[in-house]
Amino acid sequence: MRKIIIISLFIIVFCNTAFAQYIRYGIVSGIDISNFDVNYPIEYDLGYSDYHYKIGYRVAFTMEYMMIPDVLHLSTEIAFTQRGAKQTQTPTQKDTVYSKHTYNINYFQMPVNILYKIEIQEDTKFFVFTGPYIAYAISGKRKSDHKHLPTGQTWKNEPKYQFGTEIKSLDLGYNVGLGLEYFDYFLKIQYNYSLINLLYGDDYYQKNRNFGISVGILF
Repeated sequence: MRKIIIISLFIIVFCNTAFAQYIRYGIVSGIDISNFDVNYPIEYDLGYSDYHYKIGYRVAFTMEYMMIPDVLHLSTEIAFTQRGAKQTQTPTQKDTVYSKHTYNINYFQMPVNILYKIEIQEDTKFFVFTGPYIAYAISGKRKSDHKHLPTGQTWKNEPKYQFGTEIKSLDLGYNVGLGLEYFDYFLKIQYNYSLINLLYGDDYYQKNRNFGISVGILF
């Protein structure tokens, strides 16, 4: 991961030196609404539900290179994003415990998007974008909150993901999105989906899917 960050910073510094008049920088903040796409069997007989969306936050440093100013841009980010999902486990005939599970995986993500802008009125533009992303997990854990219904007793546990053996650190995928730009401010909505299996082996797969809503400013 350190190598990825160093290479990314080198690219930014090089581009800034060579093409400074065509580059704009900015900051982005928003929320990510994420879930898992899986094909492994869910243990419904043990009370487990399907996976549900969870909300995380996203902050990023962004850069736009103007290939055709105000029309066609190349956009990238160095972002911190929270992915994962939620799940519940209701009591069965063999159990009297109700559980809520939250799966959290934190990534540094770097998308590279082609961005096309259309001016809809003075100082206001509509834009669409698409492109690949690479992400690297820096931490993650499964948080479980349990309640014993007959007694009301509650407890929790938070085991950490074991990256490299349990789940892969590296994620590759694609983005599609759209937004509005007003002067130097912008609002965008995007969808991300993994193109690789985050689990080891070929029998089952787990992939990230995510809707993001964010606002930002370019300088």
